Amino acid sequence: MRELNLFILKRFRLVILPCDEHGENHQLLDGIYQLYKRVWAKELKELDGQEEIYSNDFLRHDSLCALLFDDKPVAFFCFSAINPASEIRRGDSWFHAWPENIMKKLGQSYTYALMPQWFGVCPHFRKTNQEIPINLAQVTTEVWAKIILEFGFEAGFGTTRNNRGVNKLVQSVGGQKITSSLDHGVEVDLFLMTPENIKNAQKNFSSAFFQLWEKREIYGKQNDKENSKRAS
Repeated sequence: MRELNLFILKRFRLVILPCDEHGENHQLLDGIYQLYKRVWAKELKELDGQEEIYSNDFLRHDSLCALLFDDKPVAFFCFSAINPASEIRRGDSWFHAWPENIMKKLGQSYTYALMPQWFGVCPHFRKTNQEIPINLAQVTTEVWAKIILEFGFEAGFGTTRNNRGVNKLVQSVGGQKITSSLDHGVEVDLFLMTPENIKNAQKNFSSAFFQLWEKREIYGKQNDKENSKRAS
């Protein structure tokens, strides 16, 4: 990672909030949604020829995590708590690339897991911008892993586009490759994340991650859970 500029780092915030348009942070949610449209409208058109992007795929998730720079969203991902033992959940379109036999096996081991989607980084803030000292894709992946560890998930899943090097990022935070597959017509790796592997990997997480996580802002039910955990 590039040399950490503490002055610039202070301009970043890490927030976790519900995907709820009725919530107290609905204006922030709208700003993150605008970034989602900016990033994924282009991606889905290239991958699937999709001409329009809809909000229901964004809002269907329980929560999202975002990195803000001067209070403007610059990176994000959505996530939901799922039960992989449920046949209904295994029929979710998110698992389209996952072989049925693998999903059944995972469902025998885990009943409370994290399903992430829509990882995105604002084009201006990608690692080609030498003015920004933080690899936001790396930090966002580290946050995803930490959420699995800290919020009580038994496991997490990942479907990574290999032509973007996302598989390497997930491996670096403790991801265990299950197999390879195709999704949206491109090669992907299917990953399982477990708390044990994340604990072993987190000693190598970036210094930017640790500083941002220390000052994290959590809203909604996850904040209630964390406050209860800290009090116990």
